[in-house]
Formats: sequence, C-alpha cells, structure tokens
Amino acid sequence: MNKYPIDRILFETTEFCKNQCYFCYGDYSSEGKHMQPEQFEKYIRNLIEMDLVDPNALLILFGGEFLDHPESTEILRTALRAKRPEMKLVIITSGKYMQELAGHVEELIGQKEGFSHWEVSIKDFESFQFGLKLLKEGHNVAFRYDYRDVSDLKRCMNLFFQNVRSAGLWRPFLKYNPKLIKELRYLHKLASQHKDIVILKEFYCPSNNGGEAASAALTFSCLDRSVMRIGSSRIGARCSLFNPVYQKAIHISGDGTIYPCHLPRYKKRCQALGNAADTTFLKTYKEKINQFRKAVESLYKWEICTDGCRGKISYEQ
Repeated sequence: MNKYPIDRILFETTEFCKNQCYFCYGDYSSEGKHMQPEQFEKYIRNLIEMDLVDPNALLILFGGEFLDHPESTEILRTALRAKRPEMKLVIITSGKYMQELAGHVEELIGQKEGFSHWEVSIKDFESFQFGLKLLKEGHNVAFRYDYRDVSDLKRCMNLFFQNVRSAGLWRPFLKYNPKLIKELRYLHKLASQHKDIVILKEFYCPSNNGGEAASAALTFSCLDRSVMRIGSSRIGARCSLFNPVYQKAIHISGDGTIYPCHLPRYKKRCQALGNAADTTFLKTYKEKINQFRKAVESLYKWEICTDGCRGKISYEQ
C-alpha cells in the first residue's frame, strides 16, 4: 500500500484575479493578496522533506490568476528546485494577464523542463490564443471548457469550434481531426443521459504557419454548481474524500492553511487540518487526516460539503 498520504497539492498562490467568473468558488478580486515566494518555499519543502508527498505527486500552481502574480517566475523556479524528479508540475490559468507582467509570462513560457502541462481555462478567444502560443512553444496543453448543464455543453463545444475558426485553422483542423465533430456530438447526446460527465479528448492542432500539427487535450468539465455566484440554483456538492482521484489531494491557501480536499468551497466554514509552515503539526498529519476521514465516513457522501464541511462537528468533538 502507498505510504504517502498526499498525491496532489493545489497551491493557491494568489487571490488576485480580474476575471470575475460567475462560477468561481474563490474569494478572488483585483484586491486579492499574493503568496510570497519564501512562504511557498517553506510550504513545499516542509511537505516534501517530512516525507508526506508521493514521489509521483501532482503539484499545481493556480489562483486567482497565476499569471498576474508579480513573482510567478520565482515561485516556479522554487517549485522546480524543491520537487522530486518524478513529481509533475502543472500551471492552471485563463491565459489572461496584466500587460505589465508580460515579461514574467514570457519567462514562464520559456521554461519547459520539469513541466507536466499547462491547463488553460478558456474564457474567450484571448484564452484560446494563449493555449495556441503554448503549443507553438512546445508545451503540453489542456484546453478546458467549463459547462453548467447539457445545453451549455453544446454552447461550449460550439465556442471551441468558433475559436478554431477565429484562429484561421478550420480547414487544416478538419484535415487532422476528421472524426472529432461527430465524436463530440455523440458525447453531447451521452451527457443528456449521464449528468455531470467530464469529456476528455485528444485533438491535433495545426500550426497557422504550415508547420506540423501538435497534439493537445480538450476537456469539457461540468461546473461545481454548489458554489455558483449567479445564474444557477445550488446543489449538493461531492466530497473529495470519496472520489478516488482526489482522496489524497490537499489545497494550500496563501497563509499555508491545509484543507483536506482539492476544492474547499466554503473556506471560512471548511475544515482546516493545520498549516504547512508548522512542522510540529506535519509530524502528526497522517494521524490527523485519518481522524478526519473517520469523522466523515458515516455521513452521506454527496452532502458533506453542503454549506461547509459537516464532518467538522464530529472531528472537533
């Protein structure tokens, strides 16, 4: 059995973001604070050196908007120095950033060693263009479209095709992906029968200068409707501890707070286990996470996250 209690860490490197996405669960704004590089280094080194992180773990840098962090390049360099060789580093971004930070973004794009991939959350054509630029520079890229329901999934699929057309790539796109349109139509129909499915496809993105096509991932991911800001009634949220993909995932906020799930929807009411800067706590992490899991085992797994973790009451008693 794998002895490591953590196999995925989401570092919330900044609470700064100007996108104002209606579905975002974070308290992000243009007034949001940034995690400092020295804080990040302490968090990541403590977790790894305390032998809590799987050598093949996924390390995710996100926000807020990571590209708008004024010290994003230093955080990236720190992550590359601190991580074990087989750990996979991922940046999640909208591809939209303040122009005064363009130099930092170019430096990030120029760093190819040690990366797993970039995940670009597509907001508009600007986001799509950023993903294309990453592909051109030789990065592995996942283009992610978030949808609310089946009708919105169709809109997102059409937006993807429109983005391809706007980039002037439609004809070569059809040449390299002759079955993709038909496959996506079938998956849209399937989504009407199976709610909240995640669609993951590979596609080949041709270069607009006649170069060789690059392989990229295309994802349509159903939004977490438990935290919609506007436009949708809330529904019960699924707890990460019952999802095999996220059972060992943790979320670290800017002040080092560790949440035992990848998506702490209601931070002020979510259960925090401790702090990544606290080595005394980290020595007891395995015991604490096991206590927490036992506290939530008896609760109905789809409802634990409703308005904050209901496992908190049992855990604190």
